[in-house]
Amino acid sequence: MEIIDLLIRLLIGFVMTFFFGVSSFSSGTPSEDRPGGDTYRSTTHINSVNVLVQESFPMQVQLEVTGEHADGCDYPVQVDQRREGNTVIVEVYREIPIDIMCPMILLPYNDTIQLDGTFEPGEYVFMVNDFVVEQTL
Repeated sequence: MEIIDLLIRLLIGFVMTFFFGVSSFSSGTPSEDRPGGDTYRSTTHINSVNVLVQESFPMQVQLEVTGEHADGCDYPVQVDQRREGNTVIVEVYREIPIDIMCPMILLPYNDTIQLDGTFEPGEYVFMVNDFVVEQTL
C-alpha cells in the first residue's frame, strides 16, 4: 500500500504543478512595473509601400505601409525617418526585451506614416526597412 500511496501523491503533485505551477512563459505584453533592461530591435517585415502625395503646397508626403511582425509580442512600433538628399529612409521596428518569449505567430502591420518636412518636385527614393520604392513627385 505504501507504493500506491506514494505514486498517488506524486501524481497529484504533478497534476497540481501542471495546472497551478508558476509559468516562465510571458505573453509578450509590456509591463508598467518592468525595470529597464536589455532589448533587441525586431524589424518589421515590409510587404508594400504606397507613396501618397497630399494636395498641399509645398508638397507633403505620406507612406502607406503594410507588412508583418515575425512574432506575437505586443510592443509599440517605433518609426524613425531621415532624409539624405532625395532619398528618404524609414525604419519600422519594435524594441523587445531579450528575456521575453514571444508566441510564434505573424502579426499584421498597417500604418500611414506622415513624412517630416516638405518636398520639391523631382525623383525620390523611399526606403522602408529593406523595401525600396522610386517615385517622381
